[in-house]
Amino acid sequence: MTSLAEVAWSPANKRNWDDFRKRLNTQFKRFGFMGVNFSKGSWKVDIVPKMTKDGKRFRIKMETETQQKPKE
Repeated sequence: MTSLAEVAWSPANKRNWDDFRKRLNTQFKRFGFMGVNFSKGSWKVDIVPKMTKDGKRFRIKMETETQQKPKE
């Protein structure tokens, strides 16, 4: 709904994905504070397959746009 509101309220020439993404992280904090159940899994994921040097296996690398630190 946050994305829909962004598209509905912002003129097309004023939309900026990087700016929205930064603000979305702030909105996630608000949702958490309010106890709202929401998904953080809406980020685009790129899957990059790469053949190993021996040519027998693939390695899969998954990259996402999320700016959160990975859990250890």
